[in-house]
Amino acid sequence: AALAAMGTYRQFILYKLQPSPTKPGKTDKFPINLDTGYTHNPSDPLIWRSFGEVAAVVPVFGPGYGVGFVFSEFDPFWFLDIDDCLVNGGWSSTALELCALFPDCAKEVSQSGAGLHIFGSGPVPAHGSDNKTLHAQFYHTKRFVALTGVGACGDIRVQSDNVGVLVDRYF
Repeated sequence: AALAAMGTYRQFILYKLQPSPTKPGKTDKFPINLDTGYTHNPSDPLIWRSFGEVAAVVPVFGPGYGVGFVFSEFDPFWFLDIDDCLVNGGWSSTALELCALFPDCAKEVSQSGAGLHIFGSGPVPAHGSDNKTLHAQFYHTKRFVALTGVGACGDIRVQSDNVGVLVDRYF
């Protein structure tokens, strides 16, 4: 329910997880073209499908595959990805601070189980996309997210004035 508003957009893709050759213990996510089964540019609308179409083929492809959503200029959504923020069984102070900026926005645990995704809607000021110090990325277009639904709560339709605060402080 937290991410249900995404379902009205035909911007879903299949992704494949593979062990990262450059980051031991991590995985890389590759966008897959459903028609060919090969990796493909996720920003190419020719490979975008409905949620139902992609979710139906995940079991056919098997373990290591999942449903992703591509953010583009055609939707109102933004996405904050906070990596490696599960510390000693709890969320880091940075993760809690960022969640507090967006209390009603949608949230889920990332694919790794050690990160958080925060989703919302509305205008996004010009911004950078990567904060290496925080291990965080902020996107609203030309990027896909590996959706999990794990611990999903809130509502992606929530618009927050704190997007400007986020950009000013961190991006």
